[in-house]
Amino acid sequence: MTKQKTVLLALASIFFLVNGDWGNKDVSEEKGRWQRQPINVSGQLTTLSGDTYPVENISLNRQIKQIKLFALPSAKLFSVSTDKPSVRTLSKEPAKYLDTTNIDLVEVKKLETPYPDVTWIYEEEPGKGRKLEFMQIDITLVDGSKTSYLASSRMMLYCDRKTYAAGPQEKDVPLAAIKDLSITGYAKRDDNKTEEATAKAAPIAATCPPCETEPATPKTVPAK
Repeated sequence: MTKQKTVLLALASIFFLVNGDWGNKDVSEEKGRWQRQPINVSGQLTTLSGDTYPVENISLNRQIKQIKLFALPSAKLFSVSTDKPSVRTLSKEPAKYLDTTNIDLVEVKKLETPYPDVTWIYEEEPGKGRKLEFMQIDITLVDGSKTSYLASSRMMLYCDRKTYAAGPQEKDVPLAAIKDLSITGYAKRDDNKTEEATAKAAPIAATCPPCETEPATPKTVPAK
């Protein structure tokens, strides 16, 4: 009897280890994937591989406002690697020595990555400590002005690809995979109206069979 209990306890432990949620999921990331921005930014994306398609719910690192970008450094603040010409080594940390610009997507007309193969690197000590990587992006504002910046190479474009056959497809696009992103419009999202419209359109399921909603017909008992 004791042996059977030991076996059952072992099986139960394996089950909970395999199926249990022990906090390994990034809850904030999972929530962020489904969380909609208050403004739906839409446009057209062209990837480095040559695909072009309309997108909506655009955000950079799940932000549409106050997106931090660094000024492109002057020649005295970086050096070009002789071994790897595509690598630019920064002598100063961007967060401390470069101007910062916070961009709102509603002010952007176009985003381009002119040199996706060129990487800007900052290391506190070569081969030791933290290593920060950046790449150049060009931002054209709605007034037509164009400026080059440095952005973290880890920055991601999140958006939904518009498809008319199967509904929107969620896209996670690394910055280096973007050829250009054109912003064509934006609209304020009203989740309350959306939920209300969905509730009105949803069919109401019957909660009881028809026989319970109609008055019962009295039975006639034949006289004896």
